[in-house]
Formats: sequence, structure tokens, C-alpha cells
Amino acid sequence: MKNKKMINAVFVIIAILLVGLLSCKKQHVHRWVEANCVTPKRCTECGETEGDSLGHTIETIELEPTCTTNGSVYTICSVCGEKNILSVITSLGHSYGEWKVVLEPTYETEGKKTRTCARCNVVEEEAIPMLNNTDKINEVISKLKMVEATSENLDLPTLIDGVTITWVSARPTILSNTGVINRGAKDTNVSILATFTYEGTSVQNRYTVKVLGYTVEEKLNMVFSTISFPNLINIDLVLPNSYQYGVVASYSSSNTDILSNDGKVKLGEKQETVTLTVLLELEGVKMSKDYNLTIDKIEKIKYHQLITRFDDFVVKTDSPFEIIKNRLVLKDGLSEGTFESDIITTKAFSSLVCSWAATSSKSATIEVLVSARINGVWSEYITYSPWGLGLKNASNNQTKGNISLDQDEVIIHNNLTADAIKYKVIFRRTSTDVESPKLSLVSFALEIDNYNYYVDNSNIKEEVCYDVPKLNQNVVPNIGNSICSATSTTMLLKYKGLSFTKFDSEYEHRYIAGIVKDYGNNIYGNWVYNTVTMGAYGFNAYVARMYSVDELVHHLSEVGPVALSVKGTMISSEKTYTTNGHLIVAVGYRYIDGKLYIICNDPNVSNVRCEYSVDVIKATWRKICYVIE
Repeated sequence: MKNKKMINAVFVIIAILLVGLLSCKKQHVHRWVEANCVTPKRCTECGETEGDSLGHTIETIELEPTCTTNGSVYTICSVCGEKNILSVITSLGHSYGEWKVVLEPTYETEGKKTRTCARCNVVEEEAIPMLNNTDKINEVISKLKMVEATSENLDLPTLIDGVTITWVSARPTILSNTGVINRGAKDTNVSILATFTYEGTSVQNRYTVKVLGYTVEEKLNMVFSTISFPNLINIDLVLPNSYQYGVVASYSSSNTDILSNDGKVKLGEKQETVTLTVLLELEGVKMSKDYNLTIDKIEKIKYHQLITRFDDFVVKTDSPFEIIKNRLVLKDGLSEGTFESDIITTKAFSSLVCSWAATSSKSATIEVLVSARINGVWSEYITYSPWGLGLKNASNNQTKGNISLDQDEVIIHNNLTADAIKYKVIFRRTSTDVESPKLSLVSFALEIDNYNYYVDNSNIKEEVCYDVPKLNQNVVPNIGNSICSATSTTMLLKYKGLSFTKFDSEYEHRYIAGIVKDYGNNIYGNWVYNTVTMGAYGFNAYVARMYSVDELVHHLSEVGPVALSVKGTMISSEKTYTTNGHLIVAVGYRYIDGKLYIICNDPNVSNVRCEYSVDVIKATWRKICYVIE
């Protein structure tokens, strides 16, 4: 207890001593530090202060940013330098210009390109990869310049700098894959896809080409190119008032007593020359052309070639037919009708070939039936079967008593002859809305024993050669060796101004072969079906039988080219071959050292054009011809 009291007394004494010490201040002289921006005047000895701090002298500074460093807005005291950032301005980043190639890449090394900052002039470099197949192709694509519009065939390259190019047209009938164009009445845009291939890499690029339509002047000239007239005229002319493209036509004759302005022909005692002026107009543009026509004189009857033309057809009041524009047609509202001829008396004949000229279609057909009078008794009718342009027409061989049909020829059997003919023509159409078949003639080529036909060739031309287009049958794959007849027919149709490239751009005669084919006998050489095909395109065409080379030469001089049916050994300077049946086109004739040569387009000859001597023609010609007026 005593110890505890002693300890407390000691603590009290110590506390008293401490208070005494603290309360005793040492006397001194102040050492002052001048006031600054943040502290007042102060004694360094005792820490005593006097007055206030001076405060900052503030200045606001804006530091612009650069491409790579930030800028800022800050305050700074001009006295003490204290700095206070108010805001940061983000760096601008580089402002590069366009890349410039300083080293072109190759197929072995990389290239290099640079660009420069417009603010700080820093230059950036970048490698350009080595060239590859696609680059090669794109280089070719950049070189290939495609026309935007054309009126001519395009030259579509298939190889540039080792890059192969294939073309596929979206409308090959207008622009083919090889660049051949087929112009129409108006402009047509065609898309054509090019595939560029190099070492297994392919890139496609599509182009659009405008195939220009024909101008008004071109349309008028094209129509004029289709207008032609026989060298010798002995029937009324069909003068259309309108043509393709909406072209309107009018006609003016220099002698209306012989040839009227609407094409009516009046034959006289001698041949006459008349000028027919054809005026065409389209969209206010007019164009005219004069044609000097020879009007035939009244001729004696060809007993071996009997032709019933439209003006010979007897149309009764209650008939289902009428004559419109020189053609026999079904009356409106009728889908079928049968025309029956009068009896036609003839010289005694042992065979005949009947043919006809009529426009037709898949929906409108003509069927011709023939009966012959043999020993005073009429035979049953033989039919050539219904025929329509575009159908798979089939002739059926028939035998009825003493008469038969062998493909295209009606034959009288048992050494008998016939002395009269009658025929029926059945018109059919699938509906009354379909245009009627239009018949302009029916022809009979008769084989008459011991018969001669005199031809006066004293005033014919010295030589002629018609510009008939040349076609080779053998270039057509698969069927080339059997389409001589179809090829000859095609040449005659093209001579008349027709083109079939829109149906077959490679071989027009392949297309016509499908039209003329006799699907019943599986042949292309049915004489009748070939001339009926020409008639279906609006021409007066028929199978003719001629009885002498003089008659052939007269026809060539005064009418035009014909197809000839031949059989035997054909000898010319171009080729010698033997045939069991062949068709060629006689396009003219000439005399060499006084000897007659028939100029021909032979589809079995490589160059097509050749000349056969009169001796070869006499030895091989079967006297059968395809005539197109």
C-alpha cells in the first residue's frame, strides 16, 4: 500500500516538472520567410506566421495535339509554375494520302507501295503480294474492251496472253457464243458471260452488249432485197401492200394495158417489156426502185406440164372457198373444206407427179388426192397425205388397182395409160381462228411416150448464171450424205431471199431437211415434199418434167434456176462420182468452143459450183425439175 502511494507521488512530481519546462519560453529573433503563392510569411525558427499567402497568378495554355501525341488545355501559375490539366485532346492520327506503287510485283518477287502523312510527312510502306493466276486473269480482263453497242458481228477472242476465254450468251439467237449477231426490228440488250481460265484458275465476268436494230433505211433495203420477179412473166403478180417491219408498198406500171398497178397480167401476141416501179415507205421515209419486166406472149399448151392456177379454180356460190389475193382459201368460220376439180383431159400418160403450191402450217394443212381415167374407168383416189409446214409429214405408198403411189410418183401399171385426171384438195385447220391454208396452184408433170415439145431458143440469152447461194450437203453431220434434195431446195429458197439462220445458225439446209423430210418413207428426197415446202413459204413452186435440154436452157434463160434430178456418173472438172439418185441446182449455162455446159451448184462437190457438159446432162438427167417461180 505504501509502495503504491510512493509511485503516485513520483508521477505527480514528474508532471509538475514537465509543465514547468513547457511554460518556459526561450526568447529569440524571428527569421522570416517571405509569403508565396500558397503560404503566408513565416518564421523559420518558431513557425509563427504573419499575413496571408500571395495566391497563384493563373495563365491558361492550350497545347495542340499531333499525329501521335495527345494535346491538352491546362492552367499554370506564372509565379510558382504550378500546373493543372483541365482537359486532354486526343492525338489526330496520321492523314495518309493515296498509296503509290514504288515497286511493281512480279510472279517471283513482292512489290512495294508507300503513302505519306500530309501533316507530319511520315512515310508508311506496305508490301504488295507476288502476282498469282487471278492477277494474270484480271490483267487480261482489264485489257479486254467490250463494245457497248454494235450492228456488226463481234470478234470474241478465245485466247489472250495464255488466258483462255469461253463465251456463253444469254440470248444466242440474237448474239451467238461466237459473236455472230442477228439484228431485229429494234435494239436488244444481250448479256454474255465470259469465263477466263489460266492454269486451272477461272474468273467470270459478265458484259452487256446492245445489238442495234435495223435503221429505217436498212429495213427498206432489206425488203427490196426480198422483192424479185420472174424473168418471164405469164401469170398475175402477187403485189403485197405491206411487208416485214411494217413497210407499206405501192406499185406503178409503165403500161397498165399489159400489167396493171395491182399486178394483173394480160398476155399478147408478142413479148412486151414493162417497167414496174415499187415504192416503199416506213416512218415517213420513202424509197423506190424500178423493175424491168418481160411479159410473155401467149404460148401453146404444154401437154406434159398441166398447171391449174388460182384463176382457173371454179368457185361456186355455195362453195366453202373464196379467192383472196390470188389464192384459194377457206371462208371465215369454216375449219375444213374439199375442193374438187373439173376433169382434165390429157395425152396418154404412164405416170405423173402431182405437186401444189400452198402456204400452210402445223395447224393448217393441205391434202391432195388424185384419180386417173384408165380405159374409161376412173381409179380410186390416191392421196399424197395431209401436209403442213413444220409437221412430220409422211407419204404412204399405195396401190389401188392399176394405179399406185411410189413415194412421190403416181404410176399406171400393166402397160396401161391414162387419158384424164381429176383431183381433190382438202383444206383443214385446227380451229377457225387459225389462218386458212392458201392454195395458188396444182401441177401435174406427165410422162408421155413418144412425145416431143418444140422450144424456140433463137432469141434466148447467150449465157446466164444466177447468183444462187452455194451449200455443201456433206458438211452437215450425220445426215449430210442423204440431203442433196433438201440442200438444193435450200439453195433455191435462199436465192429467193430467205434465210434460216435463226433456226439453225450453222447449217440452214439441216433445218430445211427436217421440213422436207418424208417421215413415211424416211427420206429427204421426196420430189413433191421439196417443192411443196417452197410453196409453203409463199412461192409458186412445183415439180416439172422437161423433155429436152433445149427446154431446160429456155427455162434458165427466161425464168430462173431449177433443181435437177440426176442418176448415173457425174463428170466435171471438180469431181467425178456415180449416184443412184441425186439433186443438183442448174444455175445457168454457157458455151465453150461451141459446146453447151450447164453451170450447176452440186451439193456433193466440195466447192459446190461446177459445170457439166451437155453430154453428161443428157446421160444423167431424169427430166424431173424443181421449179420456183
